[in-house]
Amino acid sequence: ICFQLLQDHCGDLLSNEVARVKYVVERVREAGDVVVVFDELFRGTNVKDAYDASFAVVDGLARLKQGVFVISSHIVEVAEALKRESSVDFRFFEINMETGEPRYTYRLREGVSDERIGMCILRKERVVALIEELTRNPS
Repeated sequence: ICFQLLQDHCGDLLSNEVARVKYVVERVREAGDVVVVFDELFRGTNVKDAYDASFAVVDGLARLKQGVFVISSHIVEVAEALKRESSVDFRFFEINMETGEPRYTYRLREGVSDERIGMCILRKERVVALIEELTRNPS
């Protein structure tokens, strides 16, 4: 199953994501064995909703006997909640931080990443410094 975007049903990203997941589940019911890749489920909502919805979908898909599902997520709490599920396998892309800046190796490793690079990238791009300058010297 491969598609980039669904038609905008309700005018918001979350509704589109729910429609995409529903579409995939309906295709699984019809086709049986499928390969599905989800990249960042439910990023169109708040963190709590994203966790609850991601957990519900991944936990449900993990119990299916047909299909292969590759699901990326930055919500590490979902991985923690699913770590005892024998049909779920965790992998992450390695990042080398030896120089203090992320260097992407594109090597797939077993487990769940504990790297947190968001603030590193914000600092490198001086986003926080620019905001601080604006608060000190508004135009």
